[in-house]
Amino acid sequence: MQPQAIEAAQKRGAFDLNCPAATAQVLSKEMVQTNSGGPMMWNIPPQRAEYTVGVEGCGKRATYYAICAVGGTGCVATGTQNTIQSNN
Repeated sequence: MQPQAIEAAQKRGAFDLNCPAATAQVLSKEMVQTNSGGPMMWNIPPQRAEYTVGVEGCGKRATYYAICAVGGTGCVATGTQNTIQSNN
């Protein structure tokens, strides 16, 4: 799921930073189980992978939170945690 998380964050970052050449890298990752809240026989906690992804390009950097459901069809990169001008 990590490649999908990187792709989702890179696409989001490229748009937010107005930089098609932006690149992304995973800063941290974690597997999480959540309670489905369904009937007892269906109460099997679904798993998801959560990634913090840094995106950099065109002199700017941003950090995104990418979430991927295990057994799902893709990942979503949620809001920018910060955007700063890079010194590079």
